[in-house]
Amino acid sequence: MKSDSHYVNTLREKEKRVGKEICFDRAFYVPDPSGGKLSTFTGEELNLTGKLPSKYGVVSIRGIFIDQKTIQVLDLHENCGWFRDMASYIALFLLSVLCVKSISRR
Repeated sequence: MKSDSHYVNTLREKEKRVGKEICFDRAFYVPDPSGGKLSTFTGEELNLTGKLPSKYGVVSIRGIFIDQKTIQVLDLHENCGWFRDMASYIALFLLSVLCVKSISRR
């Protein structure tokens, strides 16, 4: 059995996608009149159907390919991008302050 780590093989083998499950964590989502679009880490833009947010943002989804370019969303989580990013920046800043402080004490 071939490994499908992070669904790379599912994304690569477009002709074999239909019926396969796929998950994305923290992917960029843009709503449109036909449903929505998801930008993947490979640069591909996929169509989404199902219950979707009305505003753009960062989402995590689990779904099934219903054709080569369309995913039926089964589970969706809207991520609060600015909060997670800001918390990471603050933590990195505090860690760098600690490192500089420990080096300067020597």
